[in-house]
Amino acid sequence: MALVDRLVNTPDVGVITHAHITYLAVAKALLQYPEANQISNTDARFTRGQSINIGIFKNGDTTLPAKVLQDVSSKTLKSLVAEADQINEMQSTINERDSSKASTAIAEVISQDIAYMSFPVPTGFSSILGIGTPKNVFKPDDHKQPLLLQEIGLSLSYDQSAISHSTATSFLGAIKSNLETPLRLLAG
Repeated sequence: MALVDRLVNTPDVGVITHAHITYLAVAKALLQYPEANQISNTDARFTRGQSINIGIFKNGDTTLPAKVLQDVSSKTLKSLVAEADQINEMQSTINERDSSKASTAIAEVISQDIAYMSFPVPTGFSSILGIGTPKNVFKPDDHKQPLLLQEIGLSLSYDQSAISHSTATSFLGAIKSNLETPLRLLAG
């Protein structure tokens, strides 16, 4: 969150949110665990994706078709922000067949009162990551004194016919690790 606060005023990048950093974190985690990058084919069977495409459900509404960010792992933060802004401004949505070209979907919780929320895995995806609203929390520091931190809750739902429990656990752990060290994400 501190990194996002510092990047907000970066010229010529656009408005950066914690969601943009999360897109990069998910893409890097899919590179680390390619067995989680499972894409549904026309027979509703899952095969490993050739690129890292991520479906985006704005405002957590998984009843609408997802917008898909293409080849996320090869993008810089600046280009990812621009592409995400562009698909958010598009009036038309993609059809369900196009949304199956992504393995993982991301849905943001928009209520200020909800830190964690799981979503059902939409048709065509092998997993969906729910991103909670940033919250201020007190955690003990090294000396067991309260330390005020900001946290974002994450919840991963996955299709067990596409991803094993151990892969899902490792994949979510990699996302968490990537978010906790965001400068590594920006370094490539």
